[in-house]
Amino acid sequence: MEGIATKEVRYYTSLENVIYYISHPACTKELYEQMLEVRRDILELNNQNSAVVRDIITTIQVGIHYDDTSGSGSGKKKDLGDLLSVTQKMIQEHREELSIKYQLLLEKSEHYHRLELVYDTLDSTSKEILNRLYVKKEKWECIEYDLDLSHRKVLGIRKQALLDMLNRYNSDLTNYQLALQSTVDVVAKEPKKREKLKDNPVLSGQMELILDGKDIKL
Repeated sequence: MEGIATKEVRYYTSLENVIYYISHPACTKELYEQMLEVRRDILELNNQNSAVVRDIITTIQVGIHYDDTSGSGSGKKKDLGDLLSVTQKMIQEHREELSIKYQLLLEKSEHYHRLELVYDTLDSTSKEILNRLYVKKEKWECIEYDLDLSHRKVLGIRKQALLDMLNRYNSDLTNYQLALQSTVDVVAKEPKKREKLKDNPVLSGQMELILDGKDIKL
């Protein structure tokens, strides 16, 4: 007996998506709120559709009587039935649109979940450098001073962390396997007490990460 063929799940993202996720820590919460709103809209449309269906059944089975001197009650009944049918069709079309929107949000949610898993595989120093560069927008020299690392070293850690996230996201590893690689943060070193550092246009300027011969501004 032949086995049942299963669809292979493949993951792919870009460096830009990785950086966006790191730079927007609230993106997962915002996405969740959008999904809840769409689900509420779908539920409301379901209720409206149920009400219209009941009205259509009532119109067909029971009939509606009007005070009409022209005696065109049956015609008005038909007009109302047509109106209800058109309304039901509009509701169903809107529901289909919302269902497609919800599916897209669900896919994005899975994307963010996998990014979270690969981020959790990084060591604590890499996480701190990415967080302070992309979320807190701190200057390079401040980070280097606090961590007692050279500029070249911080650049290397930043670059390797982004590449690790990109490669692990695009790998054949399942989400479960990535979760098993999650690191446990150790207690961070106390930052050095420092005097106010002067701005360094070279260090605080925009850096470049070169991947496959392509310069990507960070």
